Amino acid sequence: MMALTHAAISAAVVGFSLQTSDPIVMAVAIAASQIPDIDTSTSSIGQILWPISRWIEKRYPHRSVTHSLLFTIFLGVISIALWWKYQIDAKVLAALPIGHLAACFSDTCTKQGVQLLWPSPLWCVFGLNPRRRLTTGSPSEYWVLVGAVAAVVINFALIDGGGLGRFTSESLGLRSGIVDTYQQKASSNQVFAIVEGVFTSNSSDASGKYFIASQAGNEFVLMNRSGIYQTGITGQIDARKLTTELGQPGQQQVLALSFAEEEVQTKLLAVASAHPNALILISGQLTIDSPEEVSIAPKPGQLEVAKLTGNNLTLNHCPLSRIINKLGLQFGSGNLELKIITPSPKL
Repeated sequence: MMALTHAAISAAVVGFSLQTSDPIVMAVAIAASQIPDIDTSTSSIGQILWPISRWIEKRYPHRSVTHSLLFTIFLGVISIALWWKYQIDAKVLAALPIGHLAACFSDTCTKQGVQLLWPSPLWCVFGLNPRRRLTTGSPSEYWVLVGAVAAVVINFALIDGGGLGRFTSESLGLRSGIVDTYQQKASSNQVFAIVEGVFTSNSSDASGKYFIASQAGNEFVLMNRSGIYQTGITGQIDARKLTTELGQPGQQQVLALSFAEEEVQTKLLAVASAHPNALILISGQLTIDSPEEVSIAPKPGQLEVAKLTGNNLTLNHCPLSRIINKLGLQFGSGNLELKIITPSPKL
């Protein structure tokens, strides 16, 4: 019973401390949790490694040398040596001393305690009341086991949703943590923002779900069915609270196009044909030959995605579908950056 409890506690501690649910890391953590009890031949690991456990058992008291900080340091040195020699994943190796240490500390809650500071004969026990300490197979241990398993499940759920860091930063409203989440996930998943805030133009409610089209420093360019907005005091949405939600798997790529007195529409249509199920956002600047033939009207309260000043056409996250027909047979010069998001998000 205690072996199972140790395994759950170590898996939970390693998962939270290393921010991982990798099965190899978890396996090493569980194996490390059994190492302290190699000092007795009646334990699960002691029966498997009977010659070793019997040798230790004859020379050292139970819960002494193998339950000590010194032994944790020994395992840490082994981990560093393995990393240095074979470049094994650092989290896998770190799970060895962390898993061992978690199991040792959990044993300080038992009636006997452990010689955590071995070779000092001092027994380390957590809790002043002996009646409140754990005994193997007691109802209290079952509750500890349930709690540890629950912690493992919670860690898996948090990792699937971006990790404890994301959960904490979003709960506290830390924009830097949300930016990190977007940067990590946007290449493989569509990322949506759940916004609580107001439109800066009229202070009306802007709360709702938006697709994050791009990052703008510590702010975001957001899209929904109504339009395109940027967060921030100088943007169109003052987001008092913003959390993220992962959507379906997707890909993003950036395509650079250069024009030297070329027909603009032809090149853009070729990109659209090559990516029929994508959202394509255009940023950059072109000098066009017949600006009087192009009519662009900004949408009040939204990000100005297209602006015409004389012969200069400036685009800022402008959807290809919004500008393509306005260009007609325009010839232009300049550079555009096309952000291609596949598949097109459901707004």
